Amino acid sequence: MGGRYQLWFDVLCLHSYFRDGVCRPLRFSPSAACLGLLQRYRLQWRPVPGGVQVYYDPDEPLQLLAQFDETLPFSFILHNEDAALLACTAGLPALAGDGMAGPYCFDNRSGAATVSKGSDGLQAGQSLLHAPGQPFGASPLALRPSRFLLRATQAGAQLSIRAGSATVWAATGGGDLAVDLAGRQEGHYRLLSGDATVLDFYLSEAVVAARPWGVVEIHARPQGAPGVYPLDEGGAPLPRHYRIALESLRCTWCYWLVASKKATDKPRGSIKVNGTLPDRPAAALAFQEESAAEALQVDGLPAARFVSNLPLPLAEEPDRQLSFAFAPGVAGLEKDTKRNLPYARASSLVHASGPERVLRAEMYVYL
Repeated sequence: MGGRYQLWFDVLCLHSYFRDGVCRPLRFSPSAACLGLLQRYRLQWRPVPGGVQVYYDPDEPLQLLAQFDETLPFSFILHNEDAALLACTAGLPALAGDGMAGPYCFDNRSGAATVSKGSDGLQAGQSLLHAPGQPFGASPLALRPSRFLLRATQAGAQLSIRAGSATVWAATGGGDLAVDLAGRQEGHYRLLSGDATVLDFYLSEAVVAARPWGVVEIHARPQGAPGVYPLDEGGAPLPRHYRIALESLRCTWCYWLVASKKATDKPRGSIKVNGTLPDRPAAALAFQEESAAEALQVDGLPAARFVSNLPLPLAEEPDRQLSFAFAPGVAGLEKDTKRNLPYARASSLVHASGPERVLRAEMYVYL
């Protein structure tokens, strides 16, 4: 960003599946309401791979940020541009059951959004927008347009919809109720029955049509809630670096080793593991040949199937610290039978047979 502008805050989504650690399939863009905020306070924004940056002018003559009194957060919509992201990400909760699957929500107002001291794979000075190790702490938000119907409400229930602490709609329950929030700002709302929240939802005509993957809400100024804010009590900008940390899915790996066309017996040997993972002892990375009641064949050729003892993480590219190879265990086999084995990727995932439909990574190697 040229001229006098300086970085105020940035948001970046990290993901251990990708080779550079950045979740490149996620594209960030400001919501319509956020664009209005950016314009009113003469801020600039710039998309970056897997994130967004917001800049301010420290020499801006009106010092607008010092007068910031908005309750509306800076909200950025996250669009997923690669369907494989859903397959390779650990911890994704079940989607809302009302047929209106909404975005995952991340914000800086949670008590868990504390400045990292170099832990959790982050650098000092970075702040998580979720509890450590729990990026999906709650179910996705529901999506709602400005006009929708609440079905079969309880008779006599005191219903209300709030944006932050402000009540924007209220009614007494009883049957189906029409909700009209036309003219309200796009953003995060709560439906309450009495004091109990019964529905968290994101209000936006455009977002309902686009079906985003997530939304990030950066509240600029402390308002009595714990968090890591980009403005202090006096309105002075505080450089902030917000992070979402996603982990690669771990699952059982399965190698199908297929004999050459002239072989009459299945490949015999073992899978050798070179290296280790930080949270896995070397012994845990071993593979065992899976027994079968009948001889296995792939494309009419003899085959053996080896499975990992414990779930292993998927990766876009092989880990430099970890590799796998098949070592023949029978004398007389051709030298080129020894093969380096591929790393499991999102495209390797299949549902294992059985009622639980567990995901596993299956890779076929022709010797």
